[in-house]
Amino acid sequence: MLPRKKAITPHHFDQTELPWQALANAVVIQAVNDYRSFTRMLRRLQKKIAKVGTLSDDERAYLRIRIDYYSYQLREVRSFFRSEDFALYPVKVRSNAIRTEKRDVKAVDDISFSIGRGETFGLVGESGCGKSTTGKAIVRLLKPTAGQVLFEGRDIFAGKTGDDLSQKIQIIFQDPYSSLDPRFTVGRCIAEPLKVHKVGNRSEQEARVRSLMNDVGLRPEAYTKYPHEFSGGQRQRIGVARALALNPSLIVCDEPVSALDVSIQAQILNLMQDLQEKYSLTYLFISHNLAVVEHLCDRVAVMYLGNLVETAETETLFCHPAHPYTRALLDAIPVPDPDGPTMRSTLEGDVPSLMNPPAGCCFHTRCPHACERCRLEKPALQEKGDGHLVACHLADKL
Repeated sequence: MLPRKKAITPHHFDQTELPWQALANAVVIQAVNDYRSFTRMLRRLQKKIAKVGTLSDDERAYLRIRIDYYSYQLREVRSFFRSEDFALYPVKVRSNAIRTEKRDVKAVDDISFSIGRGETFGLVGESGCGKSTTGKAIVRLLKPTAGQVLFEGRDIFAGKTGDDLSQKIQIIFQDPYSSLDPRFTVGRCIAEPLKVHKVGNRSEQEARVRSLMNDVGLRPEAYTKYPHEFSGGQRQRIGVARALALNPSLIVCDEPVSALDVSIQAQILNLMQDLQEKYSLTYLFISHNLAVVEHLCDRVAVMYLGNLVETAETETLFCHPAHPYTRALLDAIPVPDPDGPTMRSTLEGDVPSLMNPPAGCCFHTRCPHACERCRLEKPALQEKGDGHLVACHLADKL
């Protein structure tokens, strides 16, 4: 008999666009939810029978038929998913319950880089390559399963060390709409880090908030307003002010301008540069907009499928890319000229799944230059000179 649980819904399954898998999901959801619902009803009726005995033999027989029907239905679904045709589908039915196979996903796999004080370090790559996961690990929103995150020579996940360092590492989120509590006024949003870390009294916190509002270009009357009263660019200014509240040394900028209009993007980027100079800030700038990265960053690292494939000074990376993936990214930058050159090269195929990453070089399934060694051996980051690192077996030949 199934335990009393919440109803099975489509979010219990790996989402897919294939029609037959969507149909399989629907079959299992309907069968399990019906069976659970009937089981609960039967349990209530059995208690009623024990007290009053109002059910006739025909009613009891009907209930047994319904139980047999749903048991048969579940057995059919169970055999359906255990068949050879669907052996690779990650949903299985065991012991009258739905369970999904647990698989380890390496969103970020054995990456290593350093950021100098006062530097803007860019982290670029396609969506899903692990950029935001890296940033969240640095600010301790995610805990890595292995490895270290060192800040000023100390591991931020080692005991109370991380608590002491948390004030020095802050983050600016991508979405200015969802990163602010709609129930808080602007003043309270910016003052929240000060309250959490018990920095100053109420009057000192208010003075700090108003000073930050002035630094990011917000009017004084905005102190008592709510986030929904502002535009996207103004909300991002609130997010920037909140990140500065504790006077941090490092700020992780997780695509801070991707949700904004182009004209507003320029204003926010210029503001960030001014604040960096004023407060001696260090930025980890995460983005997939290479034009913005070229304008803002001192060094750039390129990620693909959770791996670092190339790291170099910004000018070196954009003028002399060594990895085929970096070249493909640069070729994909649109040129604002209808008569100008089109894309010089395009990548074929899709990004492999992190559930089943390819052996050897993570890029060999889409690389036009891949050889047998690429399919068997994972390349390590190698020095090409002047801090230019590339993970490619053919970097010297391309």
